[in-house]
Amino acid sequence: MLNCASEDLDPICVPNSGKYPASDTPNHACPSTDELPNGLASFIDKIFDSRAAFT
Repeated sequence: MLNCASEDLDPICVPNSGKYPASDTPNHACPSTDELPNGLASFIDKIFDSRAAFT
């Protein structure tokens, strides 16, 4: 998952320019946040949950 700051005028992604750069966390893992309590795994779980709703 890319961690790019939102730039309306300059949409080029600058790695680790977003709110939660993985370079600041142990093992460069996605940090836990209120939206994603298990980091990237929470995002993947949401994808599978939404996929299950359509089957």
